[in-house]
Amino acid sequence: MTRVSRQIGLLGVVFLIGLPVLAQSPVEEPLRNIQVFPAGTTRTQLLSIMNAMNESLGVQCLYCHVEGGPGERPDFVSDANPKKDIARRMMRFRDKINVEMPAVLDAASSDTRVLCSTCHRGVPIPKQIYEIVFEATAEGGSPAAGLARFEELRSQFYGGQSYDFSELALVEMGRRATSQGRADDAMAYLLGNLEYHPNSARTYQAIAEAKDVKGDVAGAIQDLERAAELDPSNERIRAELERLKGA
Repeated sequence: MTRVSRQIGLLGVVFLIGLPVLAQSPVEEPLRNIQVFPAGTTRTQLLSIMNAMNESLGVQCLYCHVEGGPGERPDFVSDANPKKDIARRMMRFRDKINVEMPAVLDAASSDTRVLCSTCHRGVPIPKQIYEIVFEATAEGGSPAAGLARFEELRSQFYGGQSYDFSELALVEMGRRATSQGRADDAMAYLLGNLEYHPNSARTYQAIAEAKDVKGDVAGAIQDLERAAELDPSNERIRAELERLKGA
């Protein structure tokens, strides 16, 4: 066995330790078609890992496995669901990162580890919120569709770690849209942000940037003045305000 293989095997053992123990079936059937986990993994340990993965991705067993017959549990042995192979590849990728982590961090050992939840944060396909909003905008033909998707996700996931719903989320979307030549879309995102954060200096600052791109210098100055009132110690806002007033 190579050094990396041994390390991955050890990593798999470490991953198993400390997970909640679930009730085992009275009859301990041999595990079949186990390709990623170390030899000797018990059914209790495997169930604990699967439950942790379900929580990390916000899914249930049938997301990766196939349904069994009427009244039967899912067919955990079958490879018919292509998501099962994707899950295996992602677990190997995760383990490879953790094996190489100490060398990257220039440390003999490190407590830093990548878990499924590190990227997924409760959703099966981890995307940044701006990607989802921009996709919804394109599909719906207007930023209103993107903002509606933002509100939908916010009502579902606010307070968790799945997406960034902070003051800066829509500010970042507005600035990205401005940099892509979509100042009108940017304005829609940023005005929507004021509904959540009416006293956000950074939102007014980003609105001013969009207005400046559109050629509305007077409007940009007005918004920067409002931003300066809300955040008087922000040197960048003052510098932008001086630049526009001197233009």
